[in-house]
Amino acid sequence: MRSRRQTPKSRIRLYGFWAVLAVPAVIVILQYRSDILVYGEALKLSGQWAAGLLLLTLAISPFRKLTARYRVKWDTLWLLRLRRPLGVAVFGYSILHLIIYLEKKADIRRIASESFEWELLTGWIAFFIFLPLAVTSRDSFIRKLGRNWKKLHNWVYLGAILTALHWVLTAFDPMMAYIFLGIIIATLLTRFLKA
Repeated sequence: MRSRRQTPKSRIRLYGFWAVLAVPAVIVILQYRSDILVYGEALKLSGQWAAGLLLLTLAISPFRKLTARYRVKWDTLWLLRLRRPLGVAVFGYSILHLIIYLEKKADIRRIASESFEWELLTGWIAFFIFLPLAVTSRDSFIRKLGRNWKKLHNWVYLGAILTALHWVLTAFDPMMAYIFLGIIIATLLTRFLKA
């Protein structure tokens, strides 16, 4: 897979997109540090941003297929260029979510013992699935891994399901988590099942 050479204009647009993606994280951090947000709210918001961006990332391919199938005359190629920054942002919000959790617990024994409970184990496994995907998102890795890059990045679907389960198991009100899980399953079906 050969990467398209970026023009200065496209670079500026990309950096602008990165800045927009970072704004909610900056707000969460500032509000949490100034005690406007309590621990539970900061944890919830960082997790919801990670899940929402993940959903957006996964929805790009099915959306393009639908527009092609129904011959909608929109240029959706630009959406493909957003997948990588969106995917990396998912990992960034996952790290923020994890840091808030670890900082609050601040006890290695407690963290280790809690990590084997299903509600947290699903989150840990999802995080360690997203880690190599974020690391290999650079052009150099795409060239180096060749066809194996796509196989590796298909693990995002398992990570998405585990993210949804983590949300369902940890939420006080899991309704949004069930909706997220339903949309993830629908997205998977549109990707893997023939019409």
